[in-house]
Amino acid sequence: EHQGQLAGGAKYTKGRMPVKIEAVWQSDNRSLASKLEYRIKKLSKTDKELLVSNPKIIEELLEEQIQTQLYNLVKMLSKLYNFFKHFFILNGEIKMARADKFYKEAIKYRDKGEHELAFGMFLNAANEGHLEAQFSLAYSYNIGRGTAIDYAKAYEWYKKAAMAGHLVAMNNLGLLYLNGNGT
Repeated sequence: EHQGQLAGGAKYTKGRMPVKIEAVWQSDNRSLASKLEYRIKKLSKTDKELLVSNPKIIEELLEEQIQTQLYNLVKMLSKLYNFFKHFFILNGEIKMARADKFYKEAIKYRDKGEHELAFGMFLNAANEGHLEAQFSLAYSYNIGRGTAIDYAKAYEWYKKAAMAGHLVAMNNLGLLYLNGNGT
């Protein structure tokens, strides 16, 4: 094919007879083979002759290429990690800002005596992970402010707040245990 006997062969070698294959290497995939071919073509004539006389040198070329690919892969993964880290931090900050807004609205409604509206805002903020809102929601369920008394839900929200370090929630959770409510 490469010497011009078959159609579609390389025209370059047609006038350069005879052509002899000096060395052959097998690659795991086409991409790696193409990259290796490119690297060999970039070698000087002396280096190519050295490669033909000592085929083990190809392993050094491959190892260097693999190390370069690994370095590039690690670099890319590092960039992806940083992107997602910043994405989740930003997303978390947005979520907490929204939770703070709900909590502040809940406090306004509570201070006006509009407990049903306050309860809804506490619920929104608590679902966004706002610690004080979780406690306030639990308290609302515990005493029936803005909602019906529900010790099981009070227990659930006190427990979330207590697990996050809210001291009064820990105390009130203990009181629920002591009184046998919601456990």
